[in-house]
Amino acid sequence: MNQLAQWLLSLIVVLVFAIFAFQLNLLTESGTIAAVLVGAALFILPADPYAGWAWFVLLSVFFLSSNAVTRFGKARKEQVSQEFAKGGVRDLAQVIANGAVPVLLAALYHVSPNPLIFTTFVAVVAVANADTFATELGVLSKSKPVLITTFKRVENGVSGAVSGVGTLAAFAGSALVALAAVLLISVPALLTGKIEFAAPLGVPLFFTIVVFAGVLGSLADSLFGATIQAMYWCKRDKKETERKIHKCGQKTLLLRGVKWIDNDVVNLFSTIVGGVVAAGLFYFLA
Repeated sequence: MNQLAQWLLSLIVVLVFAIFAFQLNLLTESGTIAAVLVGAALFILPADPYAGWAWFVLLSVFFLSSNAVTRFGKARKEQVSQEFAKGGVRDLAQVIANGAVPVLLAALYHVSPNPLIFTTFVAVVAVANADTFATELGVLSKSKPVLITTFKRVENGVSGAVSGVGTLAAFAGSALVALAAVLLISVPALLTGKIEFAAPLGVPLFFTIVVFAGVLGSLADSLFGATIQAMYWCKRDKKETERKIHKCGQKTLLLRGVKWIDNDVVNLFSTIVGGVVAAGLFYFLA
């Protein structure tokens, strides 16, 4: 298959995937457009056809599994989710927050197809998945979580809160992406013996680095959420919220954090942390 045909096939796959996600109410209109652009970039930028498919599949694993856990126990989450700035339907900002760093890494991989860059990419996706799993499953914990900065008990759903259930969920989300990457590494290696994305790490160390970076990035997300993320206070309901306008219609007051740093920016920062950790471990251990 020549390059033009590969690109056309890639675009068709991305369009079908994005439209399907939109029809299932997983993406807003702006999120669908952003998803098409991110998906197409991941297919085209790595240059090597198999690499493009591998990168797209890994981001798809994150998107599908994270949406599955978002919908799990939805009724029990409803009260908590009303204080979140956004719901489970991903919009432009959310897609960019999770897709910007992967696209940048895909561009770097095009210039230099280095296993370090692929490992960093997988770790970035693992962070996004770990954080979503921790948030969506941790909030279902029967015991109250603790704030990562003070270890004081807080209500479920508070930004910066961590729990045993949430941490285990983060590990599962990160491990799922790492496992998917291992399978994608193994297939061409078994068939041709030529493509080794994880070389010279070896699969066990590759898997460990990705999972560790994913969980650490998720914890960084909690730290950012507890410190620099903008949180607001509703005087009428006397509640902390991520919303500038509370569900009661009252305009909220900035309680702590930096005004322009919302949950999407925190997600972006946490993926960068996970990616840097993975790249550093690869560099020193490979």
